[in-house]
Amino acid sequence: MIAPPPIAALHPLLRLPRQALWLCIIDSLVLMLYALEKLFQNQLWIFRKVF
Repeated sequence: MIAPPPIAALHPLLRLPRQALWLCIIDSLVLMLYALEKLFQNQLWIFRKVF
């Protein structure tokens, strides 16, 4: 069985310093939450419009 490549080779972000990595993770999480909130607001607006 071939050994898998190191994770750092697969994910260039992991080569960054740890603080930068955490900043990237938190940043993307915040963006994702914001997008989900917008999506659900739109869904609720459509729901209110239909009913």
